[in-house]
Amino acid sequence: METPKEFRILVRRNIPYITQGLWRIVVVLFLIVFLFYLYMSPTKNTSNEMATVYYILVMPEWLKRISAYAFLGLIIFLPLYFVARVKKSALLIVSDETLFIKGKQLDLIIPFKSIKKIYFNDLKNLLRQSKEKLQVVIQQKSNKSTVFLLANYEEAEIVLDTLSEITNAEFAFYDDNMQTIQHDE
Repeated sequence: METPKEFRILVRRNIPYITQGLWRIVVVLFLIVFLFYLYMSPTKNTSNEMATVYYILVMPEWLKRISAYAFLGLIIFLPLYFVARVKKSALLIVSDETLFIKGKQLDLIIPFKSIKKIYFNDLKNLLRQSKEKLQVVIQQKSNKSTVFLLANYEEAEIVLDTLSEITNAEFAFYDDNMQTIQHDE
């Protein structure tokens, strides 16, 4: 490799405690709303007037209050959760012996000799169709993993060719157990 090659990538902002905490809050709020739905399920085939009477006379006051707070909480915490998972733009620079990941408030150096395995994952949707997003997971010998997405899917082949020049690393193209960017770690 004569000259360093540069690729635009997307790195998820790493605030694990906030992201995990917000996700747990959203799940609890959703369970409360689901409990409200289950409690109101006998009225799904009745008129709106009967459902209102059922809500007023049968629904316990504590569930009315908690479900109202849960609805409001979902409106507040769900957008906060997605904001906490924003992907930041960065630059992957592949030089002769080192990978550099540089971005705003991000400066990561990965020497080739510390890389154990590199996973390439073409992300798929629920129907197993390609999302046209290539995810790269670089696993180091210290079991630390670096996960990022390519910003331009069209550069996937060039990135594969460039990273395949790393001689001491193993390459894999998909692993169900690997850490991914679209799931919480």
